Parts: sequence; C-alpha cells; structure tokens
Amino acid sequence: MVDDSGLPPSPPSLTVLTYNVRYANPNDAEQVWENRRDDVASCIRFHRPQLVGLQEAAPEQVRDLSERLPAFEWLTGGRSESENAGEYVAIGYDADYLDAESEDEFWLSETPSEPGSRGWDAMLPRLVRYSRFRDRRTDDVFYHFNTHFDHRGETARLESARLLRDRIDDVAAETPFVVTGDFNARPSTDVYRTLTAEREHGRALVDAHYRSDIPHHGPLTTMTDFHDLVPEKKIDYVFVSEELDVNVHGTCSDLDEEGQYPSDHLPILTVVQYNHTA
Repeated sequence: MVDDSGLPPSPPSLTVLTYNVRYANPNDAEQVWENRRDDVASCIRFHRPQLVGLQEAAPEQVRDLSERLPAFEWLTGGRSESENAGEYVAIGYDADYLDAESEDEFWLSETPSEPGSRGWDAMLPRLVRYSRFRDRRTDDVFYHFNTHFDHRGETARLESARLLRDRIDDVAAETPFVVTGDFNARPSTDVYRTLTAEREHGRALVDAHYRSDIPHHGPLTTMTDFHDLVPEKKIDYVFVSEELDVNVHGTCSDLDEEGQYPSDHLPILTVVQYNHTA
C-alpha cells in the first residue's frame, strides 16, 4: 500500500514523555498540587504521548491525572513508607495504542527485591518500575523502565545506574526498550557516563537527545523554580535501545495562563520508531 506520494507509508511512531510533576507538598504556597494539576494534565494532553513516565506522582496525584486524562491507564509503584514525600514512578499508557503485558519493579539498593529498601547512601528508598508493552498497531514488543534516582546520595546514584543497566540486560536482553526518569545527574557526571557507556557485553543505553533525526528543541535545562528556568541543570532523560530510531527530542517549556511552569521540572518528549533492521 502506498500513499499519494507513491512512497511506502512511514511506520507508526511512539511518543514518549517523561515528567517529574513534583509531589503534593502542602507547603508549596501558590504552587500546591491543587493549583497545578489542571496545568500538568493539560501539558500531557496537548503533547499527546502514548507512553508517560511520571516521577513524584503520589497515588492521589495519579488519581487526579487519571480523571483528567481518561485515555490513559496507569501502572503505579512507590515507597512503602507513606510518610515520605511520595517517591512514585507511575507509568501511563494510552490503551488505544498499547497493551501492558506484564509489570514489575525493583528497588535501587543492595537488596533490590526487598520492597522499600534504601540503598547505599541514599536519603530515601528508590525504585524502578517497568512494564512489557505490545504496540497494537504493529505487534512490536518493547519494555519501558521508569525511575527516579536519589537526590542526596552520590554513591547511591552511581550504584543505581549500574543496577539499572544490569537489570535491563536481564529483563530485556533481546527486546527494544525505553528508559525514562529523573536521574538527578547532569551529563558531565559519572552517573550519566555509567548509564551511557558502551560495554563489551550488555545492552547500550542511548540518550535520545543525541540520536534524534531532528535537532533537540527547547531548553537544555530541565529544572525550574516555577517562575524561571534553573540554568545548566539537565537531570531528566529519555534513553532508548539501539533498535529504536528517534525522530524528535525536545524539552517542553509550557507555561500556565499566569506565565508559570506547572512543575519544578520540565517534561521531555521523544518520538521513536521501531527499526526492524537494527
């Protein structure tokens, strides 16, 4: 089948968004979640992703987003200690496009199978939530890993990067994957280099920023103070496996009607395609 140009149609693409929406902190004054949730939902809705990795979205925040984004199903995971600030790494997907075939999690610690375990010098328990998806349009299968590395523990971030790569090797040894998250690490750090380093054995994590056919769009930082961008603080990423081509990569700097950012992080949007020749 061909289109009017006489060329074969392009294979379907998959739009992926990663977004730290900031936990519902009651001390955030005018930036409390109740004042931001409509704008966060509007940002996600406008960019029309089929797959979303959220960070810091506690259960009540996911419920709010679910009400405002009825096309999405949500896979949730978080700390076992409810008094903590809400380290949740929910995965959202548009069920018109994707089927979730399985889901699981592991904790970023020396005991990854122990729920709520805190690793190394981390201030808080951290985890990776992941799911195996099947694209209903193409029957392609891929994994999505979503995470949030610790903000205090330098050793914890580095060990978390190593553990994440090892688990990807185990779980998705021969399957395409995307990784979304707030890694609390700039591109100049050992954490980022550990995530993206080539290895003689094991899967490669490719920063979608540098794989994109169209040059990166938007700010290079991913942090805000709600009013302004925080310069030179890119800590949120989308990584992909070699089997996925990247068409578009951008940092979304959407503002609300009062000219403020809906979160203290900016979302990153990536459009990927399945590369069956890789």
